[in-house]
Amino acid sequence: MNDRESQITIEKRAFAIVVNLIRLLHMEELWSRGIPGLKRFVFILQKYMKLYCPQLLSYFEEIGYDVSIIVSKWFITLFAYTLPFPLLYRLWGFILLQHWPGMMVVSIGLLRYFEASILSKDIVQFSIMMKDVRTRWLQTAEDQSRLFAIMKELGDINKRTFQAFEDEYQREVANRGDLDMNYVPVLDKQEIMRRRQQITRGIDVIRAKLEELSEQEYSIKMEFQKYRDLVALYSEEEQELREFKQSLLNQVESLLYLDQHSLFDTEVSEEQMARISFQRQQDVNVLCGKIKQVTKQEKEKTRVKEEARAEWENVKKSTEKGGNKR
Repeated sequence: MNDRESQITIEKRAFAIVVNLIRLLHMEELWSRGIPGLKRFVFILQKYMKLYCPQLLSYFEEIGYDVSIIVSKWFITLFAYTLPFPLLYRLWGFILLQHWPGMMVVSIGLLRYFEASILSKDIVQFSIMMKDVRTRWLQTAEDQSRLFAIMKELGDINKRTFQAFEDEYQREVANRGDLDMNYVPVLDKQEIMRRRQQITRGIDVIRAKLEELSEQEYSIKMEFQKYRDLVALYSEEEQELREFKQSLLNQVESLLYLDQHSLFDTEVSEEQMARISFQRQQDVNVLCGKIKQVTKQEKEKTRVKEEARAEWENVKKSTEKGGNKR
C-alpha cells in the first residue's frame, strides 16, 4: 500500500467514526451551527452536580465560572483535548457503550476527582489546571484506578435519570420558551426599543386615568409604576452584565485554547512560545479580573432588582386592598 492509498484508508476510517458518533450519540446537536444541544447538556450536568457535587456547583457560581465552558470543552470534543490518550481510549469505549449517560458519569467522575483541588483555586488557577490535565494529571495507573472507583459510585447516573432530566428540560422549554441557565443569549435591542415605545405611548392613557383617582390613589399608582419600571430596567441591566461576562469567559477560553495548541507549532521557537504564552497568561489574568468585577456587579444588580420587586409587590397589594374597599 502506497502513501496515497494509506491516506485514503485513514480518511475513510475517520469518516466512519464521525458517522458512528452521529448515529450513536447524535453529535450533530453539538457540532451544528449555534450548538443547539448545549443548553440541554448544561441543564442535565447541573442537575447531576446538585446531586453529587453541590459544593462545587456553588463555588463555580461564586467565582463566576460558567458550566457551559465545561460542556463545550468536554462534550463537543469527547475529552479529546483534555485527557491523556491511554485513559481517553478506555473512556471512549465506555461512552460509546453507555451513550450520553456514560458521558455524564465520566464528567461527574472527573469533577469529583478534582473537587478538592478546584475548591482551593481561584478562577485563573482553575483555568490553568484544566488546561494541564492532559499532561500533568491522571498519568499513572493508580490515579486512573481512583477515577474508575469514583465512577463506579455514580449509580444514579443512568438512562432512567438522564431521561427524567431531559424530560424536565423539555417541559421548562415548553413552559418558558427558553431556559436561562447562566448561559444568556444576546439581548434583542429592537425588542427593548419596542417595549419602551409601548410604555411611552401608554403614558397619556395612564395620566388620563390618574386624573379620576384620589390623591392617595394617584400616589400609590405612581409608586407602582416607578417600581415596575425599576424592575424592568434592572432586569435589562442584569441581562447585559451576564452577556458581557459570557463574552469575557469566551475570550478566556479562546486564549487558553490557543495557548494549549501553540505547543504543537513547530515553526515557533521555545523562546517565542514562552513569550507568547506569558503574554496570553497576562491577558487571561486581566480578563479574569474583569470577570470578578462583572460578577460582583451582577450580584449587586440582582439584589437591588429583588428589592425593587419586593417594593413593587407591596404597592400592588396596597392597590388591591384599595380596590376591594371600594
